[in-house]
Amino acid sequence: MVSWERGDRLIVLRLGACDGSSCDPPTVVAEVPTAPGPHNLVASGSVVWATHPRDGSLSRYDVGTGELMTRRVGTEPHDVAVTADGTTVYVTDEADGSLLVVDPVGLDVTSVISLPAPPHNVELVGSTPWVTLDGRDELAVLADEGNLELVPTGGRPHDLVAGGDSLWISQWRSPLLLLLDPVTGSVTERTTGLRDPQHFAPTPSGSVWVSDNDGGSVIELGEERNEVDVGTAQHHLGWAAGRLLAAGTDAVIVVDQDLTVSSIPVGRGLHGVATGRAPSLSKGP
Repeated sequence: MVSWERGDRLIVLRLGACDGSSCDPPTVVAEVPTAPGPHNLVASGSVVWATHPRDGSLSRYDVGTGELMTRRVGTEPHDVAVTADGTTVYVTDEADGSLLVVDPVGLDVTSVISLPAPPHNVELVGSTPWVTLDGRDELAVLADEGNLELVPTGGRPHDLVAGGDSLWISQWRSPLLLLLDPVTGSVTERTTGLRDPQHFAPTPSGSVWVSDNDGGSVIELGEERNEVDVGTAQHHLGWAAGRLLAAGTDAVIVVDQDLTVSSIPVGRGLHGVATGRAPSLSKGP
């Protein structure tokens, strides 16, 4: 699923089967009208949650039943994460400078954690939320018993994802990525060759794919470097049926298992991507 922010809807995709060497083309199976400006997405099973910063709300859409629920959540909800068991949803509220704990079914806010700066993106390491803070060179971590800790990064974090034994962190207006050990707090820099790396899609093998929002490629960073020219800038990345999805400038980009690229035209203003699984993407049959 991809959020079409300018179109005020969610785009539900069906990816055709693969026979090991080629894949059937993807298709759009539904366009779901939502509250204004669906932005970031997260999925658990058949359920997808979408933030709406302009509308101050959070949506819950069940792909299986078609049920859509929308509730006011904070003031400017930006990012959203869900625990592996699907029992807790976390939402960053940029305008109120807080992390919201939300009931995944009724979308009621059950707890509000004040942060020292506006939060942007959130990632779970196990069940622990790590949050980037606008204008700060540190991450906020909601540790055991609700204690808030600040972890210095030496940069200005934008997005982050858990991949292998590290947190991969992109930075505002920087071509360098940061790798942070969540146990020791040590940070190392990683060059990418990209102009503006922003968002991630990890694989079970420990490698991480990253989008270039100011270029036309996605790359895999691991023991080997894989680069795929997709011909457009992208925002978020995700996985479905062993294929990499990217929210392109005006189309959904699909990178198949043999690294061939196809696109599904939608409209300008695509942003978030959500899928329920994250299998590895391997080159060749």
